[in-house]
Amino acid sequence: MSVVEVSHFSLLQVAPWRGSEALLAERLQAAGWTLPALGQAWFGDGQRIAMSVRPQRWLLLHETPSNATTGSADCHTDLLHIVGDAGAVVDLSAARHLWRLQGTAVREQLAAGCRLDLHASVFPPGRTAATLIAQVNTLIIALPTGCMLLAPTSTARHFNAWLQRITA
Repeated sequence: MSVVEVSHFSLLQVAPWRGSEALLAERLQAAGWTLPALGQAWFGDGQRIAMSVRPQRWLLLHETPSNATTGSADCHTDLLHIVGDAGAVVDLSAARHLWRLQGTAVREQLAAGCRLDLHASVFPPGRTAATLIAQVNTLIIALPTGCMLLAPTSTARHFNAWLQRITA
């Protein structure tokens, strides 16, 4: 299993104002974002993922190349403009760390510290869930070739060390 810590990304939470659910979805769809159903993830153009782990709340993840001139603030500003009066946008980029895990043994190795059944028949690509992994609140997204993990920045050092131990 290979573990890659991703350092250039924007993570924004969007939520509709009461009665504006359809308008929010329409505006985001026009901007190239599809809002998935609860417990699901939508994979965009390879750099964008939308996920839902709470009712009426979506996390929009946008990975940016390390040499990109735009950052989290620009993505936040863009989404504020797109969403407008249909909902709220909160930038969570600084509060989370992101890891991409690749390989055939990813699910088996994560099972050592995870309470979820990560077998592909139960947790197929496109599923997402919030759970504890290695005693850290983690968002896990099943990818076609591995998993993506989001964990609080405050526990990133511990979590990264745990990931390195299970892959050694």
